[in-house]
Amino acid sequence: MATEVNQALADHAQALLDQAGGRGQRAIDQVQADLDQFARLLVHQVRLRKALADPGLPPEPKRALLADLGRPRGVEVVAVPLHAEAGQVVSSTRVRGELAGGDVAAAAASLGRPYAVEGEVVEGDRRGRPLLGVPTANLAAPAGIAIPGDGVYAGHLTDGADGEARPAAISVGTNPQFGTERRVEAHVLDFDGDLYGHRVSVDFHHHLRGQATFPGVDELVAQIRADIDQTRRLLGAG
Repeated sequence: MATEVNQALADHAQALLDQAGGRGQRAIDQVQADLDQFARLLVHQVRLRKALADPGLPPEPKRALLADLGRPRGVEVVAVPLHAEAGQVVSSTRVRGELAGGDVAAAAASLGRPYAVEGEVVEGDRRGRPLLGVPTANLAAPAGIAIPGDGVYAGHLTDGADGEARPAAISVGTNPQFGTERRVEAHVLDFDGDLYGHRVSVDFHHHLRGQATFPGVDELVAQIRADIDQTRRLLGAG
């Protein structure tokens, strides 16, 4: 969050400066007013107190601008080099790319923890238990949140009510067998409780396979059972 806010401030400032270039003092004054308003929003609504700036962030005026905007408002600007792995900077862009490609193991290595999505469990199509024999928790993830690429994953669902992380087989996508909007659904292993309305977190440890269609429901159920067995093995869940 801090990194994205800092980068947003720097990028917004630079864009405004670029727009004002060559348009005279009046344009520059307007840019300063816009920057002041943007900085006030970050300080009073986001409650920004410290900005971390990469010492290697080009150009130099961009870093100086962060300091000039922050200092009068009590925001400390600290130079911290970006973390690099295998010679590549670990950035939000890199992590989003890893997630979009379904490489949740790489995303976990970049973040230092498995990637997780939080949301409320809402009512789905109610076909999991009666038709497939596999109940699922349908997660209402907030709009704009990065979601791993379509496929089936092994991970955990943590119920905010009790804080327990339970092994889960997770499906991300449009469920091509039946056709739905894109969603995140988790089947919690060896669990028969009611999660509707609960705030939960779903984390992703392993990518099992891509989404697919099957000749019939029996073949789909057989594959789901195989996914559950593989999830159990990978997570050491019994």
